[in-house]
Amino acid sequence: MARSLTLSLLLVSSSLLLSPASSSGEDAADELALVSFKSYLLSGDGGSPSSSLSSWNASGHHCSWPGVVCNRRSNRVVALRLPSSNLSGLISPFLGNLSFLRELYLGGNRLSGEIPPELGRLRRLQIGAAMKNLVYLYLGKNNLTGAIPRSLATLPRIKHLFLDENTLSGMIPPDLGNLTTLERLNLYGNKLLSGDIPPSLGQLLNLREIDLGLNGLTGAIPASIWNISTLTVFSVQFNMLSGTIPPDVFNTLPHLTEILMGNNQFHGNIPASLANASDLSLIQLNNNFLSGVVPGEIGRLRNLSHLILFSNLVGTEQPNDWGFITALTNCSQLIDLDLTDNKLRGALPVQFDLDPTKSQEAFLKILAISLAYK
Repeated sequence: MARSLTLSLLLVSSSLLLSPASSSGEDAADELALVSFKSYLLSGDGGSPSSSLSSWNASGHHCSWPGVVCNRRSNRVVALRLPSSNLSGLISPFLGNLSFLRELYLGGNRLSGEIPPELGRLRRLQIGAAMKNLVYLYLGKNNLTGAIPRSLATLPRIKHLFLDENTLSGMIPPDLGNLTTLERLNLYGNKLLSGDIPPSLGQLLNLREIDLGLNGLTGAIPASIWNISTLTVFSVQFNMLSGTIPPDVFNTLPHLTEILMGNNQFHGNIPASLANASDLSLIQLNNNFLSGVVPGEIGRLRNLSHLILFSNLVGTEQPNDWGFITALTNCSQLIDLDLTDNKLRGALPVQFDLDPTKSQEAFLKILAISLAYK
């Protein structure tokens, strides 16, 4: 799952054409919003603007400024493209006045401070315009602080919301469950985010990817989350979550390809229903308190490439502990099997003899096996 996305707001649009003209009326309001954007950068770092903004001045129409794209007929700003432009400082709330904006790329910069709640409000300051078409909001990999604004939950068409790898704090707003068009939610790596996962996120029935990893989340995973049948990636690794994994939960997740729940406090058995998520390629459940046997049904996962179960309590110290190994030989794509630091006992099965002359069921494609016990 990609985490390289940086501070960007992305909206796909057609007809992004540039045309110089004199500023008047509503396009003059766009120019004022751009000037404010530049001024917030200056006040944010206390120095000179980046050279990429040096020509943002009255000597030319704002539609000719580097990084600014205007609609040919209306001269309204439809895109602002300033990735990796050495920008620092704060995000101006007046960006919300760019009511025709379809793309805002600010990736690879050093923007900091809080996320302006104005980015999520339906009404935009003095011009009262609505950014109803905002679809992709990327604010990842910056130094943003404070709480996640509840106003972000008012974006009616948002599909991607990426706030990953910042220093955001507080709880996940339950209001995010109102974003019924949301397909990807990434809050990874905000270590100060705390509290429970809101059950309201289970209302996001179009969600395909959710990454809540590397935070300070606690409590159990809400039952409503397991009912999002569109999920392909589910990650809550590196938190303090607890509880059990319901035995039949994967019956409702037919499209799941990756599940990352490692480094938490989950206990109980590994569900045999995993086999019903037939597209699974990555199962990562390490560093929990899971126990019992590894279900042989996992051998039905023909796309499984990584099975990571180290540092659990898996095993019964009985001879049938290794019964799942024969089933795993059906997983022809398996390259990484880690069972380190569990309670498995008994002689190693013949399948672990990687000499194909000695075993017809050897894991011929596997690149890494770890069975150590501390």
